[in-house]
Amino acid sequence: MGAQLAVEVADGVLSFRSADGGTLLRFAIDSAHMHAETGLRFEVVGEQHFYGLGEGGQQFDRLGITRRFWNFQANRGQGADIAIPLLVSQAGYALFFDNSAAAHLETADVYDGTWIEYKTAAASLDFYVIGGRDLRAVFAGVADLLGHATMPPRWALGYMQSSRHFDSPDEVRELARSFRDKGCAQLPRQGYSMRRADLSLDLRRRQGDEPWCRLPGIRT
Repeated sequence: MGAQLAVEVADGVLSFRSADGGTLLRFAIDSAHMHAETGLRFEVVGEQHFYGLGEGGQQFDRLGITRRFWNFQANRGQGADIAIPLLVSQAGYALFFDNSAAAHLETADVYDGTWIEYKTAAASLDFYVIGGRDLRAVFAGVADLLGHATMPPRWALGYMQSSRHFDSPDEVRELARSFRDKGCAQLPRQGYSMRRADLSLDLRRRQGDEPWCRLPGIRT
């Protein structure tokens, strides 16, 4: 939990407060059940909108959705669903569930208020409430907790060519020839990799290196 949040305990309820004293979330301890599965229920205080939870499902505002935490990717198509148990509020905090078991999360806006409900097959879990003075600080706290992303090599930040929709080796060779004819001058520090059936091409140019290509019949 970040330094910008305060926690108060009264009558068995945890209240998470912002730096200005406003209440963001309430968690009734006796509402948690940990038997065959674990369930947690948070009361959302005031108008809030939620973001995160990975790739898939309703986009942008996650208020009013049910999210299943069970990752899959069907043939690299639109069926991809990469869920991440990190929920971010515009009010200035994030909620992370440290749990790798199958789970569901629901942000329900119903007659008795707005609630975050989390259920999982795990017998127990840890959750984190991460605060900050703004969303940039919140994500800095998330990175401190989950790990900072490693920057890719500089050459990988250049031009990237898709590997899809090639119909024959001749089409791939023609593409490689076009790179060679242009001398790769307009495509600095590029990365090209393709894997489809029996086609294989790997063309890269690092800073200070000559472009090179591996494909039968092609030399650069």
